[in-house]
Amino acid sequence: MKNDGESKDVRHGVISTLTHIFTTAAITGELGGNPIAAGGGAFVSQILSLGSKFKLRKAERFVNDFIKYIQSISPTFDSDYVNSEDYHLFFEEVIIKVSRTRSEEKLIRFRNIALNQIIKPVEFDIADKYLELISRLSDNQIAIMSHFMIHERIRDEKYKKIAQLNSKIDNIKLKNSSIVIESFESFKNKELVSLKTEIDNLKKELSEIDEIRKSLLVSISEDIFDFLLTELKSFGLIDQIKDSARYRGFDAFRAHEVSRLGKSFYSFITSNTD
Repeated sequence: MKNDGESKDVRHGVISTLTHIFTTAAITGELGGNPIAAGGGAFVSQILSLGSKFKLRKAERFVNDFIKYIQSISPTFDSDYVNSEDYHLFFEEVIIKVSRTRSEEKLIRFRNIALNQIIKPVEFDIADKYLELISRLSDNQIAIMSHFMIHERIRDEKYKKIAQLNSKIDNIKLKNSSIVIESFESFKNKELVSLKTEIDNLKKELSEIDEIRKSLLVSISEDIFDFLLTELKSFGLIDQIKDSARYRGFDAFRAHEVSRLGKSFYSFITSNTD
C-alpha cells in the first residue's frame, strides 16, 4: 500500500507520461499530418492546416481533461503498466481517434476506455477492438445498446415477476375451488387483492419502459433503426433470439439481446470506478 506521498509521485509520473504521449503524437504529425505536403493549392492547404489546428486543440483539451479527471478520482493502478510501451501506443491511438471525433458523448467513452485500460486492463488486442468500436458506432447505436442493457433486463425481470404472481393467484384459487370467485373484490381475499395490485403496478412500470423505448425511436426512423441494429449484429454486439424478419422497429427489441461481447464492451466503455 503506497502512502500519500508515494501515490502523488506515481500520479505525477503517469501525468508526465500522458503528456509525453500527446506531445509525441502532435510532433510526429499523427494529429493532422503535414498540410503543405498534401498539395492542392493555397486554399486546400489553408483548409487542411485549419483542420490540423482543430484536431490538435481537441486532442490537447482531451488530454488536459483526462489528467484532471484522474486527479479528481485518484484511482488505484499499476504505474509501471501505464509507463509501458503497450499503453503508450494504446493511449496515442486514443488521442488520434479523439482528434477526429465531433461527438461529446463519444469523447466520454474514449475517456472511460483510456481510464479502464489503466485500472482494470484487458488484453491489448481486445482493447484495440473496443477502441475501434467506439470510433465506428454512432451515439444512437450506443443508446440502443444502453436500452437493451438497462431497460430490457428490467423488463424481463418484471415479466417473470408477473408470471410468478399469476402462478400464486392460480394456486390460491385452486385451494379455494369450492368458492365461486367472480372477482377479487367479491372474494374479499386480502392476499389476492394484494397480488393483483402488485401485478397492476408492474404493468404500469412496463408501460413506462415502453414509453422510454418509443422516445428512443422518435428521432430514428424505422428503416434507420433496423439498419443500426443490423450493424450492431454484424459487429457481434447484439444476438438475434427470434426470427427478426417478423420484428421491425419497436418490436425488434423482443427479437434481440446484447451478446456476451456486447455486455463486456458496454461495461468497459461506460463504467470506470467499479
